[in-house]
Amino acid sequence: MKKIFSILIIITLLLSINLFASSCAKPPEKSYIKESIAAESKTFSESVFTFKYPSNWKKIDDKKIDEIFKTSMRGGSPDNFEYIGGVYIGDSWKEDIGEAVFSIFVISDPASTGTISDEQYENVKNTYESQYGKRLISINQSTICDLPDIEIKTIGKSKETQSWGIYIIISGKTYMLDLRARKELYPDYEPIFIDIIDSLKISK
Repeated sequence: MKKIFSILIIITLLLSINLFASSCAKPPEKSYIKESIAAESKTFSESVFTFKYPSNWKKIDDKKIDEIFKTSMRGGSPDNFEYIGGVYIGDSWKEDIGEAVFSIFVISDPASTGTISDEQYENVKNTYESQYGKRLISINQSTICDLPDIEIKTIGKSKETQSWGIYIIISGKTYMLDLRARKELYPDYEPIFIDIIDSLKISK
């Protein structure tokens, strides 16, 4: 489990350094919020999880995965993950693959017991408080799909972006869910993010 939490912290720090580092990045010229709210739902289905998302959003394909590791996850490697995927909306820009993104990273760890100890939670909490300071909006333990999770909301280093990270622990695996958007658009995208998470189903 220590390995899992170490990797998760490294991933998050990569996101905070790369995804949010530039304060002068040009934002996308068009917002897709209205179209996303009006769109019907589609189902994203993998072997062990499903979720619903707006039909005008696109799936993250291999090309976009490569792009993620050249932008928001620069310095990381897809080899660290058992699975990478998700959905996004909008055009690629300097900071990310779209103006709003829901990405899923799955890490395999046979030693994972499917629980989060108080010590592990405090270690993660202390790391975030130290690294993010006032940019840490909230961090708490909860459950999703009857599985233990840690939920973390942050403001980007450039103060132009906002992110909602969710770490779900199951036996042998950890899911890292990252929902992110430009800060000024995040309040409008948040209901869509909540709908996506509410529709998520993970097989134990």
